[in-house]
Order: sequence, then C-alpha cells, then structure tokens
Amino acid sequence: QQANDGFLINGSQSNAATSQYSMSQAFGNNRNGGRSLYSTDLSLVLRNSAFDAKQYSLAGVDTAKPPYNYMTGTVSFAGPLKIPHLLPLARAPYFYVSYSRTQNSNDSTASVLVPTSAEFGGDLSQAPNVTSIYVPTDMATLSPNCDSTLLGMGLTQSAINGGTAQFAGNVIPSACISKVAQNIINLNYYPAPNIAGNPVYNYQVPLVGSTHADMFRTQLYKQIGSKDNVNGSVYVSSSRSGNENLFGFHDSNNSKNVGVNAGWSHRLTTRLSLNTSYSFSRSRNQSLPFFANRENVSLDMGITGNLQDSTDYGPPGMGFSSGIQGLSDANSSNNRSETNSVTVSMQWYRFNHNVQVGGDFRRQESNYFSQSNPRGNMSFNGVATQETQVVNGVPTPVAGTGSDFADFLLGLPDTSAIAFGNADKYLRQSVYDFYANDDFRVNPELSINAGVRWEYGAPVTETQGRLVNLDIAPGFTNELPV
Repeated sequence: QQANDGFLINGSQSNAATSQYSMSQAFGNNRNGGRSLYSTDLSLVLRNSAFDAKQYSLAGVDTAKPPYNYMTGTVSFAGPLKIPHLLPLARAPYFYVSYSRTQNSNDSTASVLVPTSAEFGGDLSQAPNVTSIYVPTDMATLSPNCDSTLLGMGLTQSAINGGTAQFAGNVIPSACISKVAQNIINLNYYPAPNIAGNPVYNYQVPLVGSTHADMFRTQLYKQIGSKDNVNGSVYVSSSRSGNENLFGFHDSNNSKNVGVNAGWSHRLTTRLSLNTSYSFSRSRNQSLPFFANRENVSLDMGITGNLQDSTDYGPPGMGFSSGIQGLSDANSSNNRSETNSVTVSMQWYRFNHNVQVGGDFRRQESNYFSQSNPRGNMSFNGVATQETQVVNGVPTPVAGTGSDFADFLLGLPDTSAIAFGNADKYLRQSVYDFYANDDFRVNPELSINAGVRWEYGAPVTETQGRLVNLDIAPGFTNELPV
C-alpha cells in the first residue's frame, strides 16, 4: 500500500500527510487559497477634542474647550518587483512603497493682559501696580507741545527739568503722547479686554493652528548570488502649517525634504564582509509672516530706521516688563540645506570577536536667506518715568514709581536693538571620521565593547567670501573687519 502511495497525485484523498511520500500542498500551481506574494497595509488614526476634559482657565472664567482634530492616514504596498519578460520572479527585487497624510487642526486658548482704551488715551489712574508717574527730564526736547501743556497745567520748568514733576492723577495729556505711539494706537492691533476684575489677565481668545503633511517613501532590496546585497530608498516629504497670534496675524511655514540612500554589501569570506553606502538629503524651510509683501506697518507707525524690504514688512517688536502682552510677529526666512555622505566599513568575525573598521565623509551645505532682527525691537520697563533721587552723588530711581506703558506712550524705550544686512549666506563644510571597535564576547555572561574614533570638522567657508570677524580697538574706539 505504501509503495502505491508514491504514485498518487499530490493532494489526493489517499496521499495524507502521514504518508512517507506526501508532498507540500503548494507543489506546482496548487496553492489552495494560500497567501499572496504581495501585502497591503492600511491605517487611520483619529483624535478629537470631544474625548478630552475642559482645560483649566488661568483667567478664572468659564472657558470653552478649544476644539482640535488630528488625522493620520497611511497606505503601504510591498512585494517582489515582478515585470513579465524583463524581471521574472526568480530575479525580481523586493520593494516597499508607502504614503502617509497628516491633517491636524488645533485651537488653543490664550489668556493675556492688554491695555484698556483709557490707558491708550493716557489715563493710567486705574492701571495695576502704578503709584506715581514722573515727567522725564528730556521731555521738553522730545515734545515741545507737551512741555507747554505741562506748564499750562501749573508745573514749573525747574520741576520738569529737574525730574521732580509728576503727571497729575497719573494721566498723560494727549499732547505728550509720541507720534509713533499714537500711530500704533490708531492701527488698532490690540484687542479690547473681554474679562473684568482680574489684574493679571483681562483678555482671553482661542487661537487657531493647522498642519498638513504628506510623506512618500519607497525602498528596494535585492540579493545577488550568495555574496552580494544591494538596497536603496527614496523619501519625499512636505509640510504646511499656519498659526494665528493674539493680534490676528496669520503666519505660515512650509518645509520640503528629499532623501536618497543606496547601499551595497559584499561578503569577501565567511568571516569578512564589506559594506558601503551613499546618502543624499536636501531640505527647505520657508517662513512667511502675515505682513510680508502686503503692508509696510513700520512705515505706517512712523518708524523709518528699520529694514523697509517688502519681505520683512511688519511691526517692530515691543516688550513690557509689567506683563502687558508685547507686540510681535515672525520674521521672513527661506533656508535650504544639503548633505552628501559616503560610508565604508568592514566587519570581521573571529572566535568571540566582532571587529568593525570604517570611515565616513560628509559634505554639508547650508544656504540661508533671513535677517536677524530686520524690524527691530524695543523694551519698556518704566525707568524713563521713575522718580530719581541722588544717593551718594549718584542719581538713583525710586522703587514703586514709573510705568512701562507710560514710557511707551511717551516714546522712551529703555533698550532697543536692530540687526539686518547680508541676508543671503552660503556656508560649506567637510567632515571626516575613522573608527574601529571590537565587540568581544568573553563568555555568555560578559561582553566588552571597546573602540576608538577620530573625527575632523573642517572650518566652515562661505562661497562669497563674506565670513568676517571684527578686530576691536581698545575702548571700542575703532573696528576693523578681518
């Protein structure tokens, strides 16, 4: 009976798995519903604010829960790259390709302190932490109209010049408000308070942000004979995001990334192998502020000393020490970077040793187009309107006097800064390294991994020869570009 079984057709009723002549049920074209050579994966991840608790309100008022919606979808496909009459299954490489999409929408709640309409008009009598506001000694030079107005209110010239005169009732006359401050007020960037009775926060608003991202990736593997293996991969990604700030300025950011990698492995002997690879990556990040190429806000405010380029239109930065929300917006930029690298390594296995020796070369390029501080920034801390007393022959501000917002209205920042010029930079650098390490398995309970590495980063160069330092003379009396 067993001898006859050997001549039965595979899969017949008598040719059971218990027979010594049984064959795999996948013999020939018979698959019996087996798995395909290809695989497909689908995934979808969703998150929504409906499942979250309400956020804690810093302002102490009932705050609506900020809504958000996160979605990420991915599809992938893998299998042998079989092409009839060109790449039959026996020689087909294995490939993997995937695409993912991310789409997020998020609202956040901002609780801040903003000036009231009365404070914008110069009435700081109800402003928190303001006891007395003094007339700056240089007010007559800055605003002659203010000087005459104060004299008409009964103040003496000696008191004004000596820094002992106060604004009555902590109210600054409209004639004393600087032209720049008045222009900023007229542009109505600051919203009106919508919360009363809280000295720390008087305005609350939801801010909307969104992010869209796409990524494509493909990989390829191929075993050539028994000693060689080649592989490669390519990925491309793109991301677009937008955010809105307290003042209604909607800034956008775009980024793109491309990467390519190729590798080859060769087994020289049963104990020695060679691995080589090349990789390329390039990225671009672009930031576009709300006012870029739209409206020259600084000029509308009466400020002409900053950069007037259309890509950097927008308001200057303003900061207040008392906690008032500062005015700000993003800067324009368009930065690109590129890296090319080559890696070579050899692995040697001998007894309990796994020795690896190799090196890398990396060429890096960084291309920047951005300004450091094109519109400038100003900081107000109340020093200009503080009372000053002479202590041991030194003029000393009196604590508890002055107001940072009064300094703003009078046009007297405590500090200011600006930096622009040479927006484009093209930096280059080469990096080399060599290494050797040994993973020594002393016994099943003890391993020693020891190695040495040398790396050299060459000095950065700029293609236009514009890298420069300043040789400063003693006392900062002169400087020389070097």
